Amino acid sequence: MILYRGTLKPEDRPTPVEHHCAFFSTSWGYAMDYATQTGGRGYLQTYAAPDDLVLLDIHDPRARELGQEYLGRELPKPDFKKVWRDPLLELFRYPEKYWIEGLQELGYQGTTTGDDICVFDTSGFSQISQERVGGKRS
Repeated sequence: MILYRGTLKPEDRPTPVEHHCAFFSTSWGYAMDYATQTGGRGYLQTYAAPDDLVLLDIHDPRARELGQEYLGRELPKPDFKKVWRDPLLELFRYPEKYWIEGLQELGYQGTTTGDDICVFDTSGFSQISQERVGGKRS
């Protein structure tokens, strides 16, 4: 599986630091947007990821069930007008350490919200390319 990652600094191997996971995208364009956010220059990286990554998709009914169990309360039905306030989406976009540990115990290696993928362990990834992108050249 080919995944893309936009970063502000070069890196040899993405490591789960902020939010306890490393973020990737299946979209080259989304990764480019992140790499060049605020009009600056960044790095666009391409990685080969294992084809057999076990990801929990936010649209999987099991995701809502696990989210409710983790948060200890029933989650509201998704409301696309208020998607930014969806507690399940927040768990996927800004995962907490104990949420990730619970998913790992169930065999998950990451989560996905469509094009965005949060991976808990990147040891099986290999970098294909890394290029400086965006902004003005000096």
